[in-house]
Formats: sequence, structure tokens, C-alpha cells
Amino acid sequence: MPPATGRFNRRKGVMSLFVFGLNHHTSPLALREALMVPPPELSGALRAFHGRVAAAGDPHPGVALLQTCNRFEWYIRAQLPPARAREEVLAWMAARGGSSLVPSLDTALYEYAQEDAVRHVFRVAASLDSLVVGETEILGQVQAAYEQAREAGVIDRVLGMLFQRAIRIGKEVREKTPIGNGKVSIASIAVDLAETVLRDIAGKTAMVIGSGAMSEAALARLMERGIGQVIVLNRTFERARELAERFRGEAGPLDVLRNHLHRADIIISSTGAPEPILGVEAFRDAMARRRGNPILLIDIAVPRDVDPAVGALENVFYYDIDSLESQARISQQQRARAIAAAEQLVEEAVKGFGSWRRGLSAEPVVIALTRHFESARERELCRMRAKLDALPPEQRELVEQVAARVVNSLLHRPLEALKSAAAQGDATELFSAVERLFGLPTREDTSPSDGKTDVPC
Repeated sequence: MPPATGRFNRRKGVMSLFVFGLNHHTSPLALREALMVPPPELSGALRAFHGRVAAAGDPHPGVALLQTCNRFEWYIRAQLPPARAREEVLAWMAARGGSSLVPSLDTALYEYAQEDAVRHVFRVAASLDSLVVGETEILGQVQAAYEQAREAGVIDRVLGMLFQRAIRIGKEVREKTPIGNGKVSIASIAVDLAETVLRDIAGKTAMVIGSGAMSEAALARLMERGIGQVIVLNRTFERARELAERFRGEAGPLDVLRNHLHRADIIISSTGAPEPILGVEAFRDAMARRRGNPILLIDIAVPRDVDPAVGALENVFYYDIDSLESQARISQQQRARAIAAAEQLVEEAVKGFGSWRRGLSAEPVVIALTRHFESARERELCRMRAKLDALPPEQRELVEQVAARVVNSLLHRPLEALKSAAAQGDATELFSAVERLFGLPTREDTSPSDGKTDVPC
């Protein structure tokens, strides 16, 4: 799907949704690596970018960041022109990764706005834009991005609802289509690649570095395919031992990695290290001890765990996350029918979100009309206060309840009509007619309320 900018709506109070990002389709891994924000820095990065967007001209924007091994995307809701929003994203990226990246970023950065942005987010959550279509990791990553933005206090109502609905459609696609059947994870594609390169992995020794979800999936897949022995290494030894016991393997801490490197025929690495943990010298030593027997190295970490220069060594077959794309393409072709069904579900969700968002335009006149009727009710009750006070408490309460029910009954159909008209499209003329008919304040002058009116008796 080609990037699209959508249409910027300049009416007062209407804010635009944007997505700006890089993924495995548009940028090399090195470019995405340079932008990755480590977990301890994430909250600060979110607040800093939120402040940057606010300073650009919108004091109350919403932002969120989704970063995975295959994508780096900023989500923005702000009353800014697309060009200015893009400028702020590029400036942040240049500050993060270095000004030398700007020419590459300007070419690789894609953008979506308004409905196109909604569609993109939903497709991402449904794994339709993933390297491995149907993979399950992305839904948890979208959920994490939403929670991180919420905890940092930088997500607003509309962006929050966008993420909630994205998570919902991601689950729905997996429940209603067979898109997740079979080999649908990066880890499973990595093991398939090992079989393609080595022909037969039965009796081989595999080393898995890291203990996250991808490492666990790789171990499960290796065992299914008859691997001879597994070695699990992790920074936290207890976690390595737990995984090793489950998969009948051997565990070790990460600091003994070089001591065991020569034993592995297959290495799958997926840690959260901010810098490479293995370089050329480590593999040169391992290959000398292996007497030239080949090693297949699959680095699925971002940032990469292994210096790519390792691939130049004789009999070291090196693959990183971007190298798995051809294998993933085969998997995608096999899922063509499920993908079509998933795309249809996404389109229905896009329409539903559009209706909800358009319905928000009715809120100011709904609030004003409700206040108008509630004020009339309060005035009449105040006018009758002396007589009401003479009644027993239970009768006085009954009168007040009846008055409230009458107002709610009178308001029900007009409010539903206003919301429905807004959801279907531009209801500006209807809103203006209601404002004139009841003498309501204009929508620009109406602010949210707790529902209470201030009518003195």
C-alpha cells in the first residue's frame, strides 16, 4: 500500500491524525537501529516529542511511538499542517540518530494522514503490514505502545481510542480468519531458513541467545524439527535455566558466550542489548576451533546483536532480520485468501472509527442543548422552591425525579439525531439551526462540562 498524506482539515477544533515511520519495506535495518529508544529512555523520549509537537503550534497534541524489529513509527494527533508535522518528526529523528541520517530519512520516511493513518494502524495491528503476515508478536507490541504513551501522559482521547480499536481489530482478524495458521512468526521463519541452508538440522546443535518471546518460539520450533541439542544463554541465568529445562537443553549466563560459540551449528540471537554483543574476533576464534565447519547465524534482534562484518568470514552464513524477507514472502503467498478476508475486516473497522470520530463534532452542540434544558429545569424548580420545601422529603424528591425524567425524554431523540447526523458526515447546517432555534452559544464557545448547571435559586 503506497504512502498517502490524506487531507488536512483547517476548521477550528478539527485535528489531524498522522503516522510517520520507517519499516522493513522502506529502510535498511541500520537506519532503524539508529533511532531505537531503549526502554529506560522511552518515557522521557515520549514526553520530549510531545513537547516538540506542542511547541510547533498545538498545545494539546497526542503522540505515541511503536518500535519493533521491523518498524519505527510515530503516531500524532495535532492541529498542524502535514508538512509541519513531518518537519518535527524529521527534526526529532535527526537529533536522535545524527544529522548525517537526514538524506536517507527524507527518502525512507512514509506518512499517512486521517483515514489513511487509521487504516495503516489497523493493518499493522492485524499483522497485514508485518514481515511475516499473521505473526502474533505485533499485537502485543501495539498494546505496549498504547500503554507506554498512556503512562507517559502523552496520548489523547482520539489517539487512545484509535489504539484501542486497533487492538480490537487485531484480535478479531485472528479470531475470524485463518491468517495465523501455520508458520507465522519471525522465529519460525528463522528455523525454516536454517533447514533451507543446512538441509537437515536433526542432530545439530543450536544456540539461542536471549530469553524473550522470540527466543522461546525459536526453541519450540527447533524442537519440533528434531534439533539434536540446544544451548540457551541469557543475561539472567535463572531465565536461561527455566527455558533450557523446558526444552531439554543446557543453560548458561551470557558472559560465557564466547566459551561455547564453537559448539553451535546454528545460532539464533534475540536480546535487547543496545550494542552488538558479538564481533568478528569472537567468530574467528570459534571457526578456528570448529576447523572450518560452517555456522549458520540468524540475528533477529534490533538493534543487531552481531556485527554484520561477521558475514564476511569463510563458512559463517549470516542473516539479519531484513534477510528473512524472501522466506516471509513465501509464507504470505500461502495466506492470500486469509489476507483478503482480513483486509475486509480492517476496512469495516476503518469506517466504524470514522463514524465515531465524526460523531465527536456533535459534542459541543449536544453539551449546549443539554445545558439549556437542564437550566430550564433548574429554574422551574427554583421558582417552585417554597412550595417544594413544604412537601415531605420523599414527595419533593419524587417531583425532582419526574422533572429530570421529562427533560431526559425530551432530549433523547434530538441528541440521537444530532449524533447520527454527525457520524454520517458534515452536519454543520443542522448544528447551526439548533443553535439558532434554542439560542445556544456557538460551538467555539462551548466547553466540556461535568453536567451540572449553575442556576441560583
